[in-house]
Amino acid sequence: MARKVKLDSRGIAEVLRRAEVADAVESLGQSVKGNVGAPTASGKPVDVLTRSRTAAGGRLSARPAVDITLAHPAGLAIEAKRGYLVKAASAAGLEVKRRRK
Repeated sequence: MARKVKLDSRGIAEVLRRAEVADAVESLGQSVKGNVGAPTASGKPVDVLTRSRTAAGGRLSARPAVDITLAHPAGLAIEAKRGYLVKAASAAGLEVKRRRK
């Protein structure tokens, strides 16, 4: 017989706000950035930027996050064609999923 599990949302939020979690998220973001390598567009190097922030919304309260961006006007097209960020995240041990609509 299946058992029901009730998540402690307040406890999870408390853990996510800890400095250790923020440090781990920042470290993982830098690891992903390092795994990107040297992306190019039209033969020219593309900068990879990271930005630490506090994410909010959804079912979770405020929590640390890192945005990793290909700093190029065609960054989305470059990612769609070559998948630099997806490959870098996978190499860092992250699972990348499509966004649900």
